[in-house]
Amino acid sequence: MQPDLIKIRTLVDTLNSDEKQIYKSLVAGEIPECFDNNHRLRARSDNDQTKFTKISHLIRWLTPFHESIPCGGVSFLGTPPWLDNDLLCLLQNEAESRLEAKMDRGDHYLGCGGSIADALSSSQQIINFVSEHVGTVKPTGIASYLFYSLPGSGIKPHVDSEVFSVNLMLMLKHVPPAYTKDTSSTVVFPAGMDAVDYKIPVGYVMLMHGSSIVHSRTPLHAGEEIHLLTIGFNRVEDAR
Repeated sequence: MQPDLIKIRTLVDTLNSDEKQIYKSLVAGEIPECFDNNHRLRARSDNDQTKFTKISHLIRWLTPFHESIPCGGVSFLGTPPWLDNDLLCLLQNEAESRLEAKMDRGDHYLGCGGSIADALSSSQQIINFVSEHVGTVKPTGIASYLFYSLPGSGIKPHVDSEVFSVNLMLMLKHVPPAYTKDTSSTVVFPAGMDAVDYKIPVGYVMLMHGSSIVHSRTPLHAGEEIHLLTIGFNRVEDAR
């Protein structure tokens, strides 16, 4: 580890939980300066790279339970055992039904979860699944549908709050653009590692430690459309 990172880590270890939370919010505010309009990491100079390296390490070290979080920030990617075709279709249809009431978030649209998504978000089956892969969690009861349909829409690089520290994302629909093979993707920026692009197929779930790793959705192309379900969980101490 570089000497300056050792100094930062030593400082972090002296902070209490409240101080870490405040420090983390300040550090997170500097994330946008490190990226361009396409949500790609700027690399104009060694200083740019060094700045983001420090930010990404700080975000990780200031996050509770960071010792048990995978370096890449993702604990599962694939088809979970609780998701069959019937449930997938029900969620896809519910997402479509929420489109009329969707809320504009600037770079994407948000639809509050319906009865099916809400029930899923707090079901014991899904809690057990998430806990198996990330450690003991408490459901937030927050299930939301995200809709992307306009060219350039996406989500800028950011980190999630500790209340939403573990993010379950289910891809419900992805219509690719007709004129290019390139598609929008979920990108994570692990501390000290290269960025990773995830092209998540329909029916796949990603479990991401969203409060510990910078992540984004790259801008959509014309004609592209994406529907996602996100369910939030909060990592808690294991029962003893």
